[in-house]
Amino acid sequence: MRITRQLGATAETDRLRTELERHAFEHLEQDKMELARVNDVLAMQSRALRVRLSVAWRRFWGPSSIEMELSNQRIDALERADRAERSSFESLAEMARMGRERDEATKALKVLRQQLDEIQRAK
Repeated sequence: MRITRQLGATAETDRLRTELERHAFEHLEQDKMELARVNDVLAMQSRALRVRLSVAWRRFWGPSSIEMELSNQRIDALERADRAERSSFESLAEMARMGRERDEATKALKVLRQQLDEIQRAK
């Protein structure tokens, strides 16, 4: 099967390939496990060939416009995520600062109330 897939594409080789593949499948017809294995191997080779062709195409012509658009969308999404992360950290820092200021103001208010109580008791 693999050999037939490697033949050049002419009318005669196509006829030979078809005939050889038909005989091979007829021979394997009785052994379902082997037939399934052969079909899996052929499917993997077909996918591998598509991947190789795709890689060669990209090397020669570069990424497609769809791939470039997706890449730009990913870059934009990453930049938005980075800005959102920075903004959330800045918000957390602001909340912490405001919490410290509130605690200081509460302490100062407590001290002032104590002083007021002392002044009122002294009268």
